[in-house]
Amino acid sequence: MTTPREVRMLSLVGMLLLALPGGNVAAQAPDSGRGLLVRLSQPTVPGTEMVHDVMGRKLYCTTYGKGSPTVVLISGFGAPQQGWAPVIGDLAKASTVFTYDRAGYGKSEAPQGDAPIDGKQSAEDLWRLLQKAQVPAPYLVVGHSMGVDIARLFTTAHPDRVCGLILEDGSHEDLRMETHRDAMQGKDREVVEQMVKGMPGASGMMKGESLGGDRTKELLRSSPPLPRVPFVVLTSGSRRAPPMLSEAGQKTWTEVGLAYQKKLAALIPGGRHVTVEKAGHVIHQDDPGALTGAVEWTMAEARKRGLLH
Repeated sequence: MTTPREVRMLSLVGMLLLALPGGNVAAQAPDSGRGLLVRLSQPTVPGTEMVHDVMGRKLYCTTYGKGSPTVVLISGFGAPQQGWAPVIGDLAKASTVFTYDRAGYGKSEAPQGDAPIDGKQSAEDLWRLLQKAQVPAPYLVVGHSMGVDIARLFTTAHPDRVCGLILEDGSHEDLRMETHRDAMQGKDREVVEQMVKGMPGASGMMKGESLGGDRTKELLRSSPPLPRVPFVVLTSGSRRAPPMLSEAGQKTWTEVGLAYQKKLAALIPGGRHVTVEKAGHVIHQDDPGALTGAVEWTMAEARKRGLLH
């Protein structure tokens, strides 16, 4: 087994990784707590790696286990598929597991140029890759961080092929830096303004996804309702608010973020919202059992509803 590596992961507003107005991606806040590094390692079970041409680019994917449904794991901003290693072994005991590298991530080829890449494009790439790889539906879709947006857009595009949806520490499209700023008082409001001004941009493939952030949020606002499938929203319980805020400001920041996590969970009637108290932003690494438990519940609920046999 290879030595675990770490990559720094950038995320969307509300993740304690600060975001530009409108949901564009930016850099980590100083001393912002656990869970901001994605640790890369090899899964404990063997998988079948494939490479397929998708819109003129070679995209890499891997399947593990067997059985239905296919658990589709969609990584967050800057994270290759190896970041899912801590949960693949347990998930593959009961179902097929599918991981992949988006264009420009991991071993997958990047698009030409640095044009904006929105979540709809990424969802369409995923659909084409699943078809090329002959990975069967129904799909239990799991999105982490920025992958939450892609998971939602994929699910609304293919509602009859999705039997469950899990959103791990993502961001609601209506949560913007202005939302946090407007909730602040006095000096804390000035601090949030300065955080926005001081954030650097991204480069390469991540630059394209960052530039496409506004368009992705627009697409989410105008997309059809999600299908009424079993649905879980997992929220980090140990991310800290930016430490440069006052104690009152940190409390307000956290309360605002939590309110929009609950808004995510309300996207589907009966959606479950679970706060994972000891996990940082990368819940599936800090507390793998939280995600595998959510998958088990979603599968069982799908069977009860006749969505999975």
